[in-house]
Amino acid sequence: MITMHKKPSGAALAVSLVLLLILTIVVISGGQNIVLQKKMSSAVRDLHISLEMAESGIRDAGAQLDLLTTMTDFDQTTGFYKIGDMPADYFSEATWTAGSITGATKIKYTTGTTDTAAQYMIEDAGIYKEEDADSGSLMLDDYDGANPIPSNVNAFKIVSRSTGRNGRSERILISYYGKEF
Repeated sequence: MITMHKKPSGAALAVSLVLLLILTIVVISGGQNIVLQKKMSSAVRDLHISLEMAESGIRDAGAQLDLLTTMTDFDQTTGFYKIGDMPADYFSEATWTAGSITGATKIKYTTGTTDTAAQYMIEDAGIYKEEDADSGSLMLDDYDGANPIPSNVNAFKIVSRSTGRNGRSERILISYYGKEF
């Protein structure tokens, strides 16, 4: 019996190299997706941190208002503004670096690092009137009418701003607060 030996053509090598190239491309693109997902999850975490910090600014502003006994602190130098004097452009960086903004308590996270504090401004919104509740513009009672608001409650507008740990994510919250003097 005569056997013929074929000359090697390299087809197996070519197929192996093509498969290796395809697997390399899949692995590299998968690695890039992991890096992108890590960046996205970090950005979302930073947004949540900035939201928590802005909320702490709202809480601190409410605590500051609870300490007030008169309206003499509303002089535009400490973050307390009279009616209509608060800066209107909350999104402008200049509004928050002007020096007349109050800083909230810094928040510590489980990692032990201290993040930047939220900043807030408080504006006197005047005496709360019952017609304000009827117009739906401002609701300070308990929504069912069982505990009506006294006629001498002063309303305050609180604007709180915070950036996340990297300084690029920003949250601005607006809240209203009522205090009876």
